[in-house]
Amino acid sequence: MEQSQRSSGKATRVQLEDGTEVILNSASKLRFPFRFGNGPREVYLEGEGYFRIAPKGNSVFSIHAGQADIHARNGVCNINAYTPTSVTAQAVSGSMEMEAAGTSIPLGPGEAATAATGRQLTAARMQDQYSITWINGEHFFRDLPAMELKDLIARWFNTTLYIDSGDAEKNY
Repeated sequence: MEQSQRSSGKATRVQLEDGTEVILNSASKLRFPFRFGNGPREVYLEGEGYFRIAPKGNSVFSIHAGQADIHARNGVCNINAYTPTSVTAQAVSGSMEMEAAGTSIPLGPGEAATAATGRQLTAARMQDQYSITWINGEHFFRDLPAMELKDLIARWFNTTLYIDSGDAEKNY
């Protein structure tokens, strides 16, 4: 039996049976079992989630998100999978592994990777101020195309932003 949690217009906290805490960003969905068995702990994410993964012996915690799978035993990570063909994993603490398209990459604290169609999986330093401040209700943007801002406003505030400029659609 699985449970599903979806939030719209706000962040939602979910406490899983194993002690893992998940904060779901607006318009996100998490599917998870009522109880984890003795094997791997698996959840399915659509949208964005901040995970504080509780250790459970040697059991792996797997987050299936779009075209990527993220595996960790414990630690804190942020997974952005609003677009299934471009999934970003950020290791805040602990270590994890990201798999996509038959390749995998390890991530340590402060590292991020993006699995995007047609791109090689590589690690880079994460940009805290642009990626996880949403947890505190803060949103920072840098070089964000207007059309992406439109999508974010719709998701976070459950409203529609109209951009009355053909240039914004074409050039950004």
